[in-house]
Amino acid sequence: MARLASTISLIFLSLLAVAEAKEFIVGGKESKTFWRVPAGENRSNLNYWAEQNRFRSGDALVWNSVAKSDSVLEVSKKDYDSCTTTNPIKELKADDGKFTLDRSGPFYFISGVERHCKKGQKLEVVVLADKHENVPLAPAPATEAPAPAPEKSSGSKVGALGMTSLAMVAVGLVSFLFL
Repeated sequence: MARLASTISLIFLSLLAVAEAKEFIVGGKESKTFWRVPAGENRSNLNYWAEQNRFRSGDALVWNSVAKSDSVLEVSKKDYDSCTTTNPIKELKADDGKFTLDRSGPFYFISGVERHCKKGQKLEVVVLADKHENVPLAPAPATEAPAPAPEKSSGSKVGALGMTSLAMVAVGLVSFLFL
């Protein structure tokens, strides 16, 4: 019974580790990319960094170097494009540089100093959806003879996390039964 309890505990802790939210230091841990006006031609360095990462709901962005004279504003897409600082959704100041990504979809951040934003001090982050389904965006155009509908499978779709969970349960059961 003790072996079963320890196996179940191990599986549970492994599942928690897979689903754990992450903190991302904006620009990267080793980067000299801080929340400042980009120099020269390097106007999209933070957006390039964001494109290289996969953000999930629950993750957090951490700004380590917001100057006391600046701030980070979460804004709408329209305000992001126009660098409008007067109607932020949320404002992060130098002593509060952590933002939790609480939903899937795009987030837009700009400098609280409008002239800095116009010089490229802004960031767009896209948070992945919780479920990835292959859903067509629009129906296919009608043809003369419609194609027959595909047969529905009686099997169910299992996502990557589901497969990982099943594999962990199987490993736990095998180790319980044979060790």
